Amino acid sequence: MVNMKLDRRQFLSAAALAGTLACAGGLPLLRARAGGNGSGIDANTGPGEVKPIRGYLRDHAPVAGEGPARGPYRLTYDVVHWDWTPANTDNTVVGTLDIAHDGQGGFTVAQDIAYGATRNLLDAEIACGPGPLRPLTSWTLTARAEDMDGNAIARLGLRETGKAEGDAIRVAGPRHEYSFRAGGAPVVSQWTMLEYFMREAGQDTDIHFDLLQDLSLHKADQRLVYTGPVEVPMAGGTIKLESYRQTGPAVLPTHYLVDDEGLPQLVTTMIMAWGLRTIS
Repeated sequence: MVNMKLDRRQFLSAAALAGTLACAGGLPLLRARAGGNGSGIDANTGPGEVKPIRGYLRDHAPVAGEGPARGPYRLTYDVVHWDWTPANTDNTVVGTLDIAHDGQGGFTVAQDIAYGATRNLLDAEIACGPGPLRPLTSWTLTARAEDMDGNAIARLGLRETGKAEGDAIRVAGPRHEYSFRAGGAPVVSQWTMLEYFMREAGQDTDIHFDLLQDLSLHKADQRLVYTGPVEVPMAGGTIKLESYRQTGPAVLPTHYLVDDEGLPQLVTTMIMAWGLRTIS
């Protein structure tokens, strides 16, 4: 039963979370094939998975090093925006995403995106249970916004706690509360699911899950499949990455490009992407 004292959908559409929401969604990408003259299906401009970040990749090299063992690690990503031009090649780094894993079931997420006239900041503490996809068990989310002079935009602040017990999900804030039931598949976030690629993913990957996007929006019946190797042109030369594609209701295709060590080097949609900058 839903008990809401705040128009949550209206809040989530505000500019303070626009950058955050875009990171997990966008327009569909087409796999490159022969033909065209610079369009989305022109094979000469690179594979479809990375077309929107061609400008970024010209100066971005893959992060070298071994994937993490079973211990703690920290991944830091550039958040990359596609600045549409007739040549379709310009990108701007609009922020950073930091995902730290404690080596057990805990994750810490910090995201800082300057998008339009608003700086959007998000922090989350997440506890996950066992299993290949690390299903969510509990979390705390804090989101806030500032104008470009650093002044807080009070009406766009949000703090929530959440808990998952089986497929029962409950989320509460200072003035609102709601609950729902997931579809029986593991419930994950877009940040914590990166763990799957470092531990479990392979050519036989074909799994279903529910996505709790930004720990706020439930998007059921997602599917992740392995789609094969992709030759990606980057600074210093072309490298081969293994590609996985996520599809499902309310989430347009998202591609995860993973190196031989299991590191998710790139996560791409259309408007926004993540590019791995450091691992420690």
